[in-house]
Amino acid sequence: MQNIKRLLGTLILSLSSLAVIPPSVAENTKAYGKGKPFTLDELPPGILKQQLQQLPSTSKSRAMSWLHSFDFTELDVPYLRADDGGGIFYQDPQSVEPLDPEGSAVPALSELTEVQTFSLHSKPGAANVVFLDMDGRIVTGTIWNSNAGVDPLYMRPYNFDGNEASFSQSELNAIAETWRRIAEDFAPFDIDVTTEDPGSFGPQVGVILVTPKADQYGNDIYSCSCGGVAYVGVWGTSYYTNYQPALVFTDGVGTGPHNIAEAASHELGHNLNLSHDGTRTQGYYAGHGSGNVSWAPIMGVGYYQNVTQWSKGEYQNASQSQDDLQLIADRLAYRTDDHENANTALATPLVISGSTQVVATNPITDPDNVNPANKGVIEHRNDIDLFMLDVGSGDINLTITPAWIANFYGQSLRGMNLDIMASLYNESGSQLLGSSNVLNDTYAELNVAVNGGRYILAIEGTGYGDPLTDGYSDYGSLGQYFINGNVPASVVVTEKPPVPSDLVANLSGENEVLLTWTDPASSAENNESGYRVWRSLAGAAFSEAATIASDSDNYLDTISISGSYRYQIEAYNAIGSSSSNISNALQVDVPLVATTAVANSETNTSGSIASGSYLDTQQVSGIEELREQHQGGKPSNRVSQLEHSWTITNILAGNSVVLEVIAQAPANTENDNFLFEYAINGATFQTLGLLYQGSGSNRFSMNLPSDTQGSVTVRITDTDRTAGAGKTDSVEISYIAVTTNGDPADMPPQIVITSPSDNDIYNLGESISFMATAQDNEDGDLSANLEWSSSIDGTIGLGSNIGVNTLSLGEHLISASVTDSASNIGTASVSLSITDPAIGISLQVSANKTKGQHTPILTWSGTSATQVDIYRDGEWLVTIANSGSYTDQTGNKGSGSYRYQVCEQGGSSCSVSVTVVY
Repeated sequence: MQNIKRLLGTLILSLSSLAVIPPSVAENTKAYGKGKPFTLDELPPGILKQQLQQLPSTSKSRAMSWLHSFDFTELDVPYLRADDGGGIFYQDPQSVEPLDPEGSAVPALSELTEVQTFSLHSKPGAANVVFLDMDGRIVTGTIWNSNAGVDPLYMRPYNFDGNEASFSQSELNAIAETWRRIAEDFAPFDIDVTTEDPGSFGPQVGVILVTPKADQYGNDIYSCSCGGVAYVGVWGTSYYTNYQPALVFTDGVGTGPHNIAEAASHELGHNLNLSHDGTRTQGYYAGHGSGNVSWAPIMGVGYYQNVTQWSKGEYQNASQSQDDLQLIADRLAYRTDDHENANTALATPLVISGSTQVVATNPITDPDNVNPANKGVIEHRNDIDLFMLDVGSGDINLTITPAWIANFYGQSLRGMNLDIMASLYNESGSQLLGSSNVLNDTYAELNVAVNGGRYILAIEGTGYGDPLTDGYSDYGSLGQYFINGNVPASVVVTEKPPVPSDLVANLSGENEVLLTWTDPASSAENNESGYRVWRSLAGAAFSEAATIASDSDNYLDTISISGSYRYQIEAYNAIGSSSSNISNALQVDVPLVATTAVANSETNTSGSIASGSYLDTQQVSGIEELREQHQGGKPSNRVSQLEHSWTITNILAGNSVVLEVIAQAPANTENDNFLFEYAINGATFQTLGLLYQGSGSNRFSMNLPSDTQGSVTVRITDTDRTAGAGKTDSVEISYIAVTTNGDPADMPPQIVITSPSDNDIYNLGESISFMATAQDNEDGDLSANLEWSSSIDGTIGLGSNIGVNTLSLGEHLISASVTDSASNIGTASVSLSITDPAIGISLQVSANKTKGQHTPILTWSGTSATQVDIYRDGEWLVTIANSGSYTDQTGNKGSGSYRYQVCEQGGSSCSVSVTVVY
């Protein structure tokens, strides 16, 4: 594409209003689309219905299929349009009133050069890219050319000073500000919002074009009194380039960065399959609240409010409850979490300059994020980012600010997404020392007096007020934050801490032990950073039970297994540690109380989450609804699929361990039932039960081995994947849990092998990492004592993490074993194969795609075998005739990678493993 002009921004911020709304309609809004079949006659009268009625039969059929591929309400219909080929797009209204008529001064720090302005990237290297095109564009070979009857169209650049030949500094600043705001809306996802033309476009590379409607020769790219137009659900499809760009019209929404950014995110939302957030009487919801916490949904009207977020209809009288974030994540995926969420030992150290200053650069001072210190992104509502700081005695003063911390071009409305909650904890995270969520604002400010030591800063998104009327939940409270402030200078420790003394253990309740000791006098040079609590059961080796704050002199330990306990306290700092006396032995008899572990994460492989989440399976009263998805195409060829799994962790062994699932599948016309399976600690899946459609609520239970501890994964899959059975049937899950009853007997250690995976294939001489954990109810962590052995080579090493490159050719059964203090032996095994690439098959794999789905093409030579086995990611995939090529139908989209190997049937000769990356 050729640039016509690079120009931006305005001192007048016009309301890009999706505020022109249709007359009120019936109180109960009718829903259409995916999972809600309808006929043409059932659509309300209007432009869309007229366009559909006038289409040829083939185009009409395509349009009706398109309309059934996403959810919308009758209040969306006035804004939906159909083109001559049956494509469906939204036409969003234009502005109705100006905003910020006086404009704002240009901040001195935002004086970007033209080169910098047109090379901004929010996430370089992301699997998805959207190009914010504001300097003019030659549009050719697209649906917009077909609709307009003009090809090419020479679209004009963004401009507010009347000069389309060059950019003023204000215009460059305003372009950068528009980019910054759109990038913030998509900060949680794996997408690079950029002002630099990527050169080529495809299923995962899109365009938002900001331009007047008429090109330089007076030809309208789309003729309307509107602010923007975009096709629905085209992102990620093989034909996406034909339906680009999403269009934002400056003569419809104004030239202010706030309005343009809100309109651009809204139109890209349509590309990502989102419909409008309205009310029961209005097609677009303009929001509620006041001041810095005024709120509106991005897919409604975001132009009046300071906080604009993706929504799932939590406000009063919402027209629909579409889960915006899930739909976007289905196409873009969430970005990788940038900071530890739970383990305080893995918290990111804050960078402290000059002993006391905490400083974070921001997109204005550091647009390329050269310095990533003291900042981060909240990716989803359950994300909690942990930071660690070592300080001296005094006051910790920190301000944590969302992305409105600075701007390239002043605007009266922030248009940001994140509202911050910040908390300060002791080093172990067991004691809350202070927290902040500034009233009636979205930043946090911590002012906490502390003693010298190590502390944990936790940052998360939060809500405000009542989401129904004047606020919002933490659902869409996502995005970037920046940490600035000052802390007391840390004292340099030169000696290990003095010895704690007089440790005594006493019962406190039926299953609690109160430890008390004398915290010794110390100086700043030898004070402890904290205490470690060590515990021994029945004379076994001591294992760490807890880490607690410095200057402590007591700890309450909760016991889950009956027995005789002894304790020791260890004071530690950066120089070393000192241990107390060993306490008296104390007998604890734990009452037989049931403990319940619930699902705490989930993975959606195919299908979609229609409503709820794994959180709604944690109690019987909740419901998570899953729905199948089909791959599109002709109805006679469609195959609907569902595969979803939940993981339950922190399961304890006991006298009985019971897995329970409660679910129901509404009746469907395809007799599509659903299979529940379970796997313990990543082992092979076993059948839990078959859920029959239309059979009402079903309760499935399974008595697991009494020594089960760790994790259980529950998986659901549909049973009918027949071509033509393409209806998207649903299933509702109410409860998933594992309940442990009673005190377990003296059991063997539990071993979990995390690497290698079962049935992995390696080349002769290739280094293999063997990793496992070993936990024992009585002895604690025995991972360091693991012994690894091969069925061919015998003992191969000791420890929890070893590397081996000397395994012999052949099929190996690899075992990891350990013996506890009661002579109980725990064992776990995996199989792997060692092949010789020198005598193997030559394999090549190309990263092919078909209709947006990954379809890698394998080609090979060097074998005359009649049949070959294909392996993907170490697991057997298929046995086929030796044709020299194979196309793998993975069914996956977006980013990902696959490792392939081709072997003569039976595995006597194999290729080198080849990885293909998307």
